[in-house]
Amino acid sequence: MAGGKYALFERVSSGGMGSVHIGRMRGNGGFGRIVAIKRLHAHLAQETAFRVAFVDEARTASRIHHANVVQMLDVIEGDEVFLVMEFVHGDVLSRLTSTLASRKERMPVRIALGIMSQALQGLHAAHSARDESGHPLGVIHRDVSPQNILVGIDGIVRLIDFGVAKANGRLVTTEDGSVKGKIAYMAPEYLKGEDIGPSVDIFSAALVLWELLAGRRVYEGQEERQIVFMAVHGAVRKLSKVAPDISSDIEELVMRGLEPQPQARYRSAMEFASALESTGLCASGIEIGRWLQEVSESVVTQRAMIARVETIPSESLEDRAGERARRAREPHDEDQATVSHELEATPLLIGAGAPLRRRWPAWVGVAAAAVLCVAGVSAALPWGSNAPAAMRSERATAVLQESVLPARGVNGTATPSVSMPSSLRGAPRVAPRGTSSIKPGKGDGLFPRN
Repeated sequence: MAGGKYALFERVSSGGMGSVHIGRMRGNGGFGRIVAIKRLHAHLAQETAFRVAFVDEARTASRIHHANVVQMLDVIEGDEVFLVMEFVHGDVLSRLTSTLASRKERMPVRIALGIMSQALQGLHAAHSARDESGHPLGVIHRDVSPQNILVGIDGIVRLIDFGVAKANGRLVTTEDGSVKGKIAYMAPEYLKGEDIGPSVDIFSAALVLWELLAGRRVYEGQEERQIVFMAVHGAVRKLSKVAPDISSDIEELVMRGLEPQPQARYRSAMEFASALESTGLCASGIEIGRWLQEVSESVVTQRAMIARVETIPSESLEDRAGERARRAREPHDEDQATVSHELEATPLLIGAGAPLRRRWPAWVGVAAAAVLCVAGVSAALPWGSNAPAAMRSERATAVLQESVLPARGVNGTATPSVSMPSSLRGAPRVAPRGTSSIKPGKGDGLFPRN
């Protein structure tokens, strides 16, 4: 199609690796569809390692086929890189919880259980995904959190952002022992640098459910250093301590998912979802959709945005895109911020209609080899993420000793400070934030995050 298969419009969120825009798929005979387009930041698009990592997210997500996972539709590569995804008219769970907190309200139990049951079913689909040959991909999301769960007005819950997922066959592999994701939602074994499996996602999902039912954060009021210490030791309070109105049956289901030992948790995300459904309290999709429209302050804004994009005649997109290109090239006397806003409101046409690639260009193999080579050099350093397990454990212990200050414990008792060996003073802090520089920023989802 002349000009491009997709029209990219205004930005709806931005993060460390890229921005997400609302877009429109262009087809013959007036066919069109609203999509979300994730655009790698221009300065990162020139870096091979970032391009590979960005496209890797598409390869992983494209193998997961489930209603509760945002679908990856296409990849456009050229001077820039774009990932085309299903657009979800709805809101991100983290913003919904913030809205409820500002109103001093808690999420209804039925809604919380219904949302997490669907999210767990999406997780199970990811954990069960297979490649073209039928071999398990071994996908582990590793960043299950309210920021990565979308709730649609159709009542369907979807997981997003597999940018830090661990999977077999990734072009850029994550070294064993590295930690990615959000500290406050990590399982103890993950923070300790031990081998991980789907159980880490189950723990994170249980922690999200704990917060939805409690109406507060698990580690509320704690500093990051204290959170690390508490998370490593599985110091999660009983739900009844903060929400006494929650029934003991529901509390038992949630706390099983938060067991410190992985083998004591649910055997799969589907088993957890089934346990929630067995209560008979999970809200239906219709209930969830109605509740969302009552609570969300974003769905109205999105509806107006979608209307603007859909009402632009297809025949005028070429002319508008040409005007955008001309204005971008020419110097302007006007205020630069005004010009940038006007340009963003004008469509950019991208893609020649090429589908998601199954064969990868030669430069990808070279790039992957280069990245792995660099990773091998860094792993040789004593603090590298490829260091022996004992050394990683010593490193984590040292940082916990360094970081945990006298603080109020879980039950209000004082947490004693621990002195750090002098030989370890000045050593780098543990990297529960993520030891790789290739990871999405916290605003990389389909909607702005809190």
